[in-house]
Amino acid sequence: MLALTVLQPWATLIVLGHKTLETRKYRPHYRGPIAIHASRSDRGLEWAARCAPLVSFMHKHGLDMHLLPMGAVLGECQLGDVTETDPNSDLQANGWFIDSRYTWHLSDAIAYPSPIKATGFVRLWPWERPLV
Repeated sequence: MLALTVLQPWATLIVLGHKTLETRKYRPHYRGPIAIHASRSDRGLEWAARCAPLVSFMHKHGLDMHLLPMGAVLGECQLGDVTETDPNSDLQANGWFIDSRYTWHLSDAIAYPSPIKATGFVRLWPWERPLV
C-alpha cells in the first residue's frame, strides 16, 4: 500500500472523514487505497492553533490538538480523482488553493484502532501494514 505523510491535525481529520480534499504540488498517477501517516513535525499544530474555526471544530468533536499521535500511520482512505486547484473555489478552507497545485479527492476514510509507528517520507511512499 502507498502512504501519504500529512501534518497534524489534518492527518487525523482525514482518517475521521472530516477532511476530504488535500492539496499537493504534484499530480500522482496512482489511484486507490492510501495509508495516512501523521508527520512527526509540530509545524501543522502551530498553524492550526491560529485558526479559530479549526480549533473550535476540534473541540466540538472532542479532539485535543496537543494529544494527537505523531510519527504514525493513523488509518487509510481512497485516493480518487485529482484535479487542478481553483484559487476562486469556495472550498479554500479544505486546502491550500493556489495556482500550480492539485486537489486530491479522498473518500472512504477508516481510522485504525491504534496508531502504527512509522517513519514518513515526502510524496507517496510504500508502506506495509504489520500483520496482527
